[in-house]
Amino acid sequence: MIRILALSVSLAAGSASAQAPSQAPAASSTADLAAHSSAAEPQAPTPKQALSRRWSFLEAAAKNDDYAGAESAMVDDLNLLISQSGASSDAAQARFLAASLEEREGLHEQAMVDLLHLLYEFPTADVSMQAQSMFQDIAKKRLPGRYKGAVANISQAASGSSSADRLAALSHLLVQDFGAELYGPIRGEIRGFMARFPDYSGMDRVQWDLVSLDEAKGNSQAALLEAREFLALYPRSALAEKAQFKLGALYARLGLYQKAVGAYQAFTAAYPQSPDAVSALSQIAAIFAEHLDQYEMAVKTDEMIVAQVSQGRPAAEALYQEAGLYDCRFLFFSCKLDDPSKALSVYQRIVNTGNLDFLDRKEAERVRSRINDLSKSGAKSQAPSQTVQPAAAGAGGQ
Repeated sequence: MIRILALSVSLAAGSASAQAPSQAPAASSTADLAAHSSAAEPQAPTPKQALSRRWSFLEAAAKNDDYAGAESAMVDDLNLLISQSGASSDAAQARFLAASLEEREGLHEQAMVDLLHLLYEFPTADVSMQAQSMFQDIAKKRLPGRYKGAVANISQAASGSSSADRLAALSHLLVQDFGAELYGPIRGEIRGFMARFPDYSGMDRVQWDLVSLDEAKGNSQAALLEAREFLALYPRSALAEKAQFKLGALYARLGLYQKAVGAYQAFTAAYPQSPDAVSALSQIAAIFAEHLDQYEMAVKTDEMIVAQVSQGRPAAEALYQEAGLYDCRFLFFSCKLDDPSKALSVYQRIVNTGNLDFLDRKEAERVRSRINDLSKSGAKSQAPSQTVQPAAAGAGGQ
């Protein structure tokens, strides 16, 4: 813009010099004009002038075919303008224009998130109705039909609270309803929020949304990093309990089984009264049996569960897993210790819990039948030795 103004001044100077005496040297006239221009206007515009000129130029450039293919560069300039404009109406208009350019460029997911950001930060802006209509139009074309209800719900921006509160609510809704479809733009939205509102009182919830987003996407390594960072930053948060439990699940998902056991054990030590304490022990027992080949440790852990909850489904499930380690003919998929007498004892304890509801009807009947079979086998093995000798002799005679 400065160049355009300088060019206008230069042209005006040329017209004036044509009327001046011909003996006036051209070099002297140019120097005089430069000095005059410098005195009339500073070389650099004020920040307010720069913002105004940048917006005017970009608004015109977006409609100019000369800049077709330069949408990414224009969006970068618009994002700079947005960051400098703060919470002004110019920022709302710039964000709407940026979303329009992103849609034109084929960046549909980013366009949708930017439009929602506009709606939540500037719910009363002049372009808010256009933004809502544009978001719904893109979503209808680009998102699967199962998102129809979520699209209608999220586009009704909350009002009455601070812009930080509204944008934090937006991040949560995006993670909850659109994490799989809009992963990259949502992640950028959350990171942008963290940079812009570092003192936000609910930042632990925003950080937790980032953990949930990465986990839902299957990006377990990033989720692990975010969860560990969460615990480092917010050890007293109401969500710290969930974060510690999540560490165990993420380590296990990454195949880091010893670390998973350590994380679950840390959870049970820190939160012994948690409703998830038994679940953590169940995960430990499963890891010992299925991944670390430490079967006695699995049995020990299952017994810890029964000691904590002697009745009901958790105890029955723990005993069922323990029985599977002993009974190689029935639960062969998990059998490792092969001890029918111990298997019978554990099966009987399952029945004594009074709860086989965790099994379907057919499986529960199989357990009862297996108890009968093992009981009969046990009775035969305890029969007098003389009744066994003929059979052994007969077998040897053959």
